[in-house]
Amino acid sequence: MRGLGLTLLACCLWSTSAFAKPPLGYSVDSSGPHQELKDHTLYEIRFVCERGPGLAKDSGNLADAIGDFFLHHNDSANQYIIVGNDSAVVDATDPGKIKLPEKAISIVPVFSIKDQSVVDNFDACQKSIYVQGTQKIYLIPTVAWSSHFTEGAGLSALYQASKLISPLWSLFNPAAIPAAIASKISNAQATEDPIKSILSQMNADQNYGTTIRLRTGRYIIKTKLSTVTLNVSQIPSIVGATSDDLRRDFRAALDAAPQKIPSTNFEGVCSQIATTLQGAGFSQDQDIPYALTHLASGALSSKGDLIRCLGIYAVRATRLGNILWSWIPEAKRVTEEEASIVTDPNLPGPALQPDFSRVEGVLDDFVRDLSRTAKNLDSNGKPLPQYVSELKTTMAPTVIINDRTEAAQFDSMQPLDAQRLGEALIAQHYFRFGCYAQITEKFGSNTDGAAAMFIAFKVGKDTPSPVSLDTALGVRVLFGKGGLVSQLTFTDKRPAIMAALDANGWNCNLVVQKPTS
Repeated sequence: MRGLGLTLLACCLWSTSAFAKPPLGYSVDSSGPHQELKDHTLYEIRFVCERGPGLAKDSGNLADAIGDFFLHHNDSANQYIIVGNDSAVVDATDPGKIKLPEKAISIVPVFSIKDQSVVDNFDACQKSIYVQGTQKIYLIPTVAWSSHFTEGAGLSALYQASKLISPLWSLFNPAAIPAAIASKISNAQATEDPIKSILSQMNADQNYGTTIRLRTGRYIIKTKLSTVTLNVSQIPSIVGATSDDLRRDFRAALDAAPQKIPSTNFEGVCSQIATTLQGAGFSQDQDIPYALTHLASGALSSKGDLIRCLGIYAVRATRLGNILWSWIPEAKRVTEEEASIVTDPNLPGPALQPDFSRVEGVLDDFVRDLSRTAKNLDSNGKPLPQYVSELKTTMAPTVIINDRTEAAQFDSMQPLDAQRLGEALIAQHYFRFGCYAQITEKFGSNTDGAAAMFIAFKVGKDTPSPVSLDTALGVRVLFGKGGLVSQLTFTDKRPAIMAALDANGWNCNLVVQKPTS
């Protein structure tokens, strides 16, 4: 802010009229070219504020005067640029005057002049704000005779308040995001209420201006003392911007959320946040993975939970590099391989696995295709190619085989492709498969981190129901890249086998006789 000398000239700038005159007459050049804002798309509004011809470039002295000051000797002549989702209302008693909307996205004060001084805001006016095209955006260039925002504490407070409005605030504004969800990702109320208060005070003054529906392109607003240029352009993402400050504001807006991701049963909240951010126009390749990782890394205790929260955004998050992961605790940093759920049997501890809901469809197809492969054989007892081809679509090129049974029927096997997997099961007389289930605490310890299990039956391909429990062998399933079956672990642990049967009512397209005790 600066105090600048004012030289009053005798002539008046406005002709006599029945209506009050706006100060510092303004003009708006919006000749274009312009294009409509697109739905669910982010835009940058960049302000460039410069001295107008009424201010000498070197000294800041006024070259012109404000002839109507003798009518407004207690007021300041102010300029503001207001951006919001609502238009101004024309004053019915004076067509030149307007009533400002009750809410706004941003208020940019440019300068204030009173008596013999000008307090400008040109340096702070050089800024960008960010909006999304889901709602209509209006530009309201305003000049005012103000008794509330004059040189001193009132004006200083306005200038300071305008600086504190985050350039990203409107993207988290409940006017743009459903109110029920906005509280989960932003404390928008903290900014909205001060803006409402400022606009209420402004509406007690005499405001003059117009409303312009904002589109892409350039707008130039001129007064005697200023030239403000606005450039509106589409941006691909917030996270990919050059400015570290913008990412810092993004994290701050997310951290301000009054409702956090819970430590348990979090998948629904993670999904809801992602859906909301997508609806607001945030990038699915960068912004949403960044936001979910930032929020989840502080709320969830393990790397596996972080990946489950990210869901389909996990791999995209790993590709963001240091702009994201430098802020994440090392123990929770995820590699692209981990996010792709590629499981190495030699890794210590439980493997990182997807939620059952994400792989149930693949598992259902795998068990069905395995049954078809084993039951439909050629004259040499080999699986028919068409069913082997179907099985290939549900599994990795080769699956790792782990044998945890006493009989060791599948011990020391090399990874098997679809053809050899079918042949290996047929060789051990396993022709029927079914009763897949999500692994829960009822299955006992889960040291390998498997997501699911199904049952293989050592019976003939045409054996009728019921069959004995002794024919059942448990097959624990781990999933790898692309959510395909990557490992099978055979187990003869009776509690786990019975848990899978219980989950399916002991009917696996083959009824299993349940023990009486």
